[in-house]
Amino acid sequence: MTAVETRKVDRHRRVSRVALFRILAWLMIAAGLSGAANRGTAAELVEAELLFQTGKYAECASLAGQEIDARSYREPWRHWKIRAELAQGQYAEALATLEKALGQYPTSVPLQLLAREVYLYNDREADAAAALEEIDAFVLRAPGRYNSAESRVALGRYFMLRGADAKKVLEQFFDYARKQRPEYIEGWYAAAELALEKYDDQLAAETLAKAPEDAATDPRLHYLRARAFASGDSEEAEKSLAEALRINPRHVDSLLLKADGLIDGEQYEEAERMLQQTLAVNPHEPRAWGYEAVLAHLRNDLEGEKKARDQALAHWKRNPEVDHLIGRKLSQKYRFAEGATYQRRALEFDHLYLPAKVQLSQDLLRLGDEDEGWKLAREVFAIDGYNVVTFNLITLHDQLAGYRTLTGDGIVLRMEARE
Repeated sequence: MTAVETRKVDRHRRVSRVALFRILAWLMIAAGLSGAANRGTAAELVEAELLFQTGKYAECASLAGQEIDARSYREPWRHWKIRAELAQGQYAEALATLEKALGQYPTSVPLQLLAREVYLYNDREADAAAALEEIDAFVLRAPGRYNSAESRVALGRYFMLRGADAKKVLEQFFDYARKQRPEYIEGWYAAAELALEKYDDQLAAETLAKAPEDAATDPRLHYLRARAFASGDSEEAEKSLAEALRINPRHVDSLLLKADGLIDGEQYEEAERMLQQTLAVNPHEPRAWGYEAVLAHLRNDLEGEKKARDQALAHWKRNPEVDHLIGRKLSQKYRFAEGATYQRRALEFDHLYLPAKVQLSQDLLRLGDEDEGWKLAREVFAIDGYNVVTFNLITLHDQLAGYRTLTGDGIVLRMEARE
């Protein structure tokens, strides 16, 4: 992207606090003026959902395509077709489906959010940013139209992308949607994903424990549970991950989570098998290629590492998640300098990508570069006070400020003055 395009994307990503509060206020007013949305769902839509949940993505896309061709005007058919195409790495096909759908439903918040993802995987960052800008415009024009549970969840996710206060998003969007329609599982997933994004695993686990009973047939529930328990209850995490893969052996998120753990345990051949299963579903999955780059690095295969990274960035050339993932896994192998290099690459692609800033701050602190490490931690905390990792880092920094520091022979020792 050119410098002008980059500034345009940044401008689209930032919404003033005034604009955020205006939309929130309008939606609160609209909540008292509008009734519940039409909740009817055709049996065929349930069939599409079941096909998707069990990993039959081609069949799901085919069924949705047939309904669209038969002139069904239900918007969710477009969503299922796009999601199924994305799941298989059919990014150009998903783009074609999306552009037709936008012609029919130009003011749909869920569709505009889906548009952002489709555009990114077709390497059209400016269009992805513009999709969010569209949401700004039509929600302010007619807030009363966006009071259904589906729209609330989509708007909550939109505001998280815009950097809104996480607590406000949770209370005014995700919690609101769950109270309005407790059976709408996306409200529970959105709340749990927000907690996981902020490293609040306990809140994520508590949220998922209250999800509707019929969500037990969805691999996504068990995948999110596995993430929530990963750092505190490995037995429960493994059981949840196994259940997700039992329901859908082609569930990419679960396959990658499994591979992640196998890499931690130095079971590299088994991790490679998980990655090959993932690439059989989506040969372009950037995270899978990111993990391949990690394995190549650990084998000291520099050429293989570069090729895998290039594959990971083939369809979205400035995807910051790729370098963040590679760097995070290298740091977990105590290769902090290499990890920090990758986090800096991620931030070159997107200087607002907070996961990379959080990881880089930790890497730098471990490397002894305390000035920049603490500076980055404070920057993230100023933007995102809900982030558990940076909250703990800032708390630690404040405690260390009261300690005495002794240095000698390359050793730095901090301890309370009385000691």
